[in-house]
Amino acid sequence: MDGNTPLLSTKEQIVCENLKSQRALQGKRARALLALNDGDTQVVAAKKSGLSYGQVKYLLTVFRKKGLDIFPEVKGTEVKSVKKPQQEKSKGTKKLKKKDKKKKDKKEKTKKDKKKKEKKSKKKKSKKSKK
Repeated sequence: MDGNTPLLSTKEQIVCENLKSQRALQGKRARALLALNDGDTQVVAAKKSGLSYGQVKYLLTVFRKKGLDIFPEVKGTEVKSVKKPQQEKSKGTKKLKKKDKKKKDKKEKTKKDKKKKEKKSKKKKSKKSKK
């Protein structure tokens, strides 16, 4: 990156400004990108953001390829949610999905068992009617 070309567009700067107050990884990434955009070195950006040098180097590489897609809660240039509880909800959602899947599997198994029982009872009835 040369000194004349900024890393972030105006929209990307706004998104990073909105995210930088987060304590989570997204906030650290946003702070690092803002520091790099201001002309700081990767080492300085790492110190300012709380990331390691390697993380900043990797972040820069990925950001150049994916842009704002590195932030899962950002769609286009809008921020869906910048609050930490959303992340906790997503973890809980995964647990709920697993529980829902287990319940669904149990229901399917129960249905299969019922069908088997029905088939057996039909066979028994047909055998009795033949005798």
